[in-house]
Amino acid sequence: MIQLTEQNCIYYLLNKGIISREDVVTKIIWVEKLHSRNNNYAVRFKDSGFLIKQVPKSEEGHIDTLRSESCVYWLADNYDNFKPLKQYLAPIIDYNYQEHILITTYLNGYRSLYTYYYTNNHFYTGLAEKKAKMIHAYSLDLGSLMSTNQIPTYFRKRLPWSFNLPSGDKEWFNLVSAADTELLNIIQSDDVFKKHAEQLRTEYQFDTLVHGDVKWANFLIKPEGEVFDLRLIDWETADLGEAAWDVACIFQSYFYSWTKLYFSNNKQDALGINQVTNALQHFWKVYKAECPLADEHQFLLKTIRYSAFRMLQILLEQAHQSAKLTNSMIRLLQFSQNQLQYPEKVMSDFFNIQV
Repeated sequence: MIQLTEQNCIYYLLNKGIISREDVVTKIIWVEKLHSRNNNYAVRFKDSGFLIKQVPKSEEGHIDTLRSESCVYWLADNYDNFKPLKQYLAPIIDYNYQEHILITTYLNGYRSLYTYYYTNNHFYTGLAEKKAKMIHAYSLDLGSLMSTNQIPTYFRKRLPWSFNLPSGDKEWFNLVSAADTELLNIIQSDDVFKKHAEQLRTEYQFDTLVHGDVKWANFLIKPEGEVFDLRLIDWETADLGEAAWDVACIFQSYFYSWTKLYFSNNKQDALGINQVTNALQHFWKVYKAECPLADEHQFLLKTIRYSAFRMLQILLEQAHQSAKLTNSMIRLLQFSQNQLQYPEKVMSDFFNIQV
């Protein structure tokens, strides 16, 4: 098996015919190893480039993640219903299933939506609309096609792992700090989290394509005047699941941003609070218009409950990097509990969305 390095990436691209000898001789090429669990490299020219992902030998047990990501590109390339998704992906160049190497176009000039939001401190409703249309573009019936073997995929049909937080063995969660241990102890001693996790594990549906890890950091944005090009990256968590989960990930991201601004000491952040509220309202308005729901009330109620467990997942990931629980983490933990106990009140009082 080839193990890619900063030294041999160029030779691999040459051997695959992706770049030419003339490119190597006449162009300046930058090769950068990226921070990731995978063996990832950015190979960049002045105005273009490639992103190379490879599952390293030490992580060969996780080759299914790269296979799942490749399935998303395959669906977008081969099935008419999924072709609208292509405009939101980084164009694929090659997938080598034997060497577990995926190559996509490097999105030159794009940056993280997380960085964009907190640099500009402006939550445009136009971006909320793009997110709603994007999620609708892939929230399509996939379960029936898989059940009749019309689509061969590597999707694993896994529950969101945060559903296991209230009752799972602590060894499952790779606890590495006092903060994450304390957080998990609080979650596992709370009857509200236990009750709802048990319910959601039985209610979760496996019928649509889900990204699984939708968050600001996994969106890339390229402002072009008044127009914004938005892409969704890192599809390694893609799976057969329930559309409400990815919608819940968007809700959770807005909830997180709203809470961060609400408790900020910066007076200018007061404007941001209203922008987040307006953006969430607009996202929900556009999503339900794009994707008519059989039971809007039940879908929204489930989305709010899912977003509470998505928040627990994000909090645990943050606690891995913290020596102790911060006030912000504790507030978000309480917010998650309130979502489960009083979903109608939370959405009405804080975001003016009626459940």
